[in-house]
Amino acid sequence: MKHTALLLLLLSFLLAFISPRPVAASRENKSIRLGGYFTHGSLNIPWISSHFDLLIWNHALYKSTNGISNISDPLTPATVRLLKENNPGIKLFLYLTTRSIFEVDGLAGSVGGWEPTMYAWVLKDGNGNEIPSHWANAFGEPAHYMDFAGDEGWAKYWAEQAAKLVSEFGVDGVAADELAVGFHPRWGTSLQSYPTEESIRNATETFLTIVREITTTTILPTSLGFYFPAARGLGTLWDQYDSLLNDGVFNEHWVRQYAIKQPVPLDQWLDNIRSAEDYSRRGRLYLAMCEFDIIPSEVEYCIASYLLAKQSDSLILQPFVTDLGFDLNPLIEKYPLIARYLDIELGMPQQDRTFDVPSGIWWRNFEKGIVVVNPDTQPHAITFNRDYFRLDGSRVRLLTLSGQTGAILLTQPPLAGDLNGDGKVDISDYNLLKQSFGNPYTIFDLNQLVANFGKVQ
Repeated sequence: MKHTALLLLLLSFLLAFISPRPVAASRENKSIRLGGYFTHGSLNIPWISSHFDLLIWNHALYKSTNGISNISDPLTPATVRLLKENNPGIKLFLYLTTRSIFEVDGLAGSVGGWEPTMYAWVLKDGNGNEIPSHWANAFGEPAHYMDFAGDEGWAKYWAEQAAKLVSEFGVDGVAADELAVGFHPRWGTSLQSYPTEESIRNATETFLTIVREITTTTILPTSLGFYFPAARGLGTLWDQYDSLLNDGVFNEHWVRQYAIKQPVPLDQWLDNIRSAEDYSRRGRLYLAMCEFDIIPSEVEYCIASYLLAKQSDSLILQPFVTDLGFDLNPLIEKYPLIARYLDIELGMPQQDRTFDVPSGIWWRNFEKGIVVVNPDTQPHAITFNRDYFRLDGSRVRLLTLSGQTGAILLTQPPLAGDLNGDGKVDISDYNLLKQSFGNPYTIFDLNQLVANFGKVQ
C-alpha cells in the first residue's frame, strides 16, 4: 500500500508539469504575517489570497514615458471581491499620493479630478513659482505637487476623493504617501510655505487633522518613519502623530533601508523595533518593509527582528528582495528560495524580547525555538544552556553573530523534506517543490519529500 501511495505521488509530480499552476499553502499558524505594496506585476489572486494578510495596490495604470508598464491588473471592485472571498481576513488598501495629482484621470496614485482652479493649491518656491513635479517626467503626463499649508482646499479635496474611492472599490482604506514631512531636502527653505522644519511638521499635522475631520477612512501613512539629516531636526514622527493616525503605518525603511541596501544604525533599529512592538501590541496595522538580498544572514536578520517585535498579527512583514523593486511577479518566482524562513512555525512566544547584557544580543523564546539578533556593527557571541538547530540542520550551543545579523533556531532538527519550515512534510511542500523543481529543488529533495511524506516534527 505504501509503495502504491508513493507511486501515485510521483505520478502526480510528473503530471504537474502538464498544468504547473502552483497551489500555495494557507498561512494559518505561520509565525510571520506577510503583505506589501506593489506598483508592478500581475494581480495573482490565488497566490495573494493564500500568502498575504495585507495588500496595497494601485487602482489605476502605472504609466511611464515608454508607455504602460508591466502592471497588468489594476485593482477593481470585482478583484477586491474575489480577494475577499478567497481570504476574508485580508486587508486591502489603495495607494494614493497626498502630495501630487495628474491632470488626466486613470493614473496610479492620483486621486483624480484635476481642475484648473486647483492651481491655487500647487506647491510654490520662494518666488511664488510652481515647483515642477517629477511625476510629470516619470509618467509623461502633466502633474503637480500640491501644497499642504495655507488654503485648506487641497486637504479637504484629497480626503473627499480618498473616501469616495474607498467606497467605490470596497477596500479597507488607503496608503497615504508623500506627506509633507517627505519634502525633499534639496528644496530647503526655498519653499514659499515652509521656511522652517517646524512649518513642515505643522503642515503635516494640519493635513492629517483635516483628513480626520472629513473621513473615517483608514489611513496608513508611509512617510512618518523617515529619518532626515540631523540638521533638519525631524527624525521619526511615529509618536507625535499617533493620536491623529492610530490606524497604522507603512514603514519602508524597517531594519534594512530600502534603496540604500544597508541595515539601519543601532538607534534606528531600536526605534523600528519599539514602534512595531507598540503598534502590534495595540492591534494597529504596521507594515514593516525590510529589504534584503537572498542571503541567509540578511533574510534571517529581517525575520528575527520581526519575531522579536511581533505582539499580534497586525504586524505585517513585506519581504523586499533587492533589485526586484515593487514588482510582485519576481517575488512570487523567488519565494521558494526564502519559503523556509517566511513560512516558519515557531509556535507562541514565551516572553517579550530580552537583552542579554553579557553577550550584547537580543533574544526571544518561542514554543519551538528561539530568535536572536545582534543589531550592533560588531560581532557578539552567546552561549545557550542547551543545543539548538539552525534551519540548515546544523547544531549550535555557542553562537557567534556577525554585526547586524540574526538567527532563527529550532529546538528540534528540521525535518528532511519540510521545504517551507512549518514542521511537517505535506502537500504544501509538494506544491513548493512542483513550483520550483530544478531551481532550487532537485531529485534529492523529491526523494526526501517522498520518504518523509506525512511526518510531523
